[in-house]
Amino acid sequence: MRRLSFFCLFALFLLNACSGSPVVYDRIESGRAIQLPRDHYAHDNFRTEWWYYTGILDAEDGRTFGFEIVFFKRRIENDFYMGIPLRGGLVTDRAHMAHFAIADPQKRELFFSERIGLDHEKADGEAGARQDCYHVWNGDWSVREIDGRQVIDGEMRGYRLKVALAPKKPPVLHGDNGFFLKDESEWGQHGTYYISYTNLVGEGTLFVDGKPLAVKAKAWMDHEYGTKQLGPKQIGWDWFSIRMADDTELMVYLLKQRDGRHSVYSKASFVDINGKVTALRYDDLVVTPGRTWRSNEEGGGKYVLEWTIAIPKLKSVYQVKPVD
Repeated sequence: MRRLSFFCLFALFLLNACSGSPVVYDRIESGRAIQLPRDHYAHDNFRTEWWYYTGILDAEDGRTFGFEIVFFKRRIENDFYMGIPLRGGLVTDRAHMAHFAIADPQKRELFFSERIGLDHEKADGEAGARQDCYHVWNGDWSVREIDGRQVIDGEMRGYRLKVALAPKKPPVLHGDNGFFLKDESEWGQHGTYYISYTNLVGEGTLFVDGKPLAVKAKAWMDHEYGTKQLGPKQIGWDWFSIRMADDTELMVYLLKQRDGRHSVYSKASFVDINGKVTALRYDDLVVTPGRTWRSNEEGGGKYVLEWTIAIPKLKSVYQVKPVD
């Protein structure tokens, strides 16, 4: 009887999952004005959204650390698992992923952790993103706006970071005032709305093996949301967020095609010391990969470690290398 009940329940799930039309999500539109602070919050009707922080921590004892924390949100009703659509009602219609990392050059090590959560909408849920204020969380990792500052809180084995960041410059709306077109095909336009805070500064505490260190932080924040991220001939991107000592910043977004080349829809943004943005197209960039590294893990992926980025119209050349 128990086995019969299980198969009846499973058959009901399949019937429910396989019935009905696919969910229709919002699409990006040229000319739609970005409205801040509202568009800094979550957008429930777009399929994919993320908030991405990277930065440097200068500790009171003279040590320097790098950090990254990112929160992803994805509507999964039209996704499949083992050939079965996930719009079945027995699982949530949203998945929340997060990744947290600390680079410790003194130890020559990178420490990281990742999470996935399926709850939403509730402030006390396992994971979520608010639409009425800036608050994104996954378990006890979170970022939220408090008194005009973006407060990050994350903990993993050996490290905990709590830091409050404030923008030194206005937000950057990449592409055409935030409309970031990545491709065009017979299925329409592919891309995202893309907003950055390229120059965040603040302070907080980094706990290393339980011992607190006061830190000063310099960071970059990216926020993207959309439904059809890439075109059918695209497989990903090489992305750079570069902060210079002269208080200028450069974002480069190289879209990767299946044939190994970069797409003509690749773009960049240069931000001067006053926050003025120069939008750059693919033809403005001369990007040359350098030294590579191949992983010893199964599959043996090959990764570019060094790049040269030349921008003739700005008379600038950037050398990108990993920390030794």
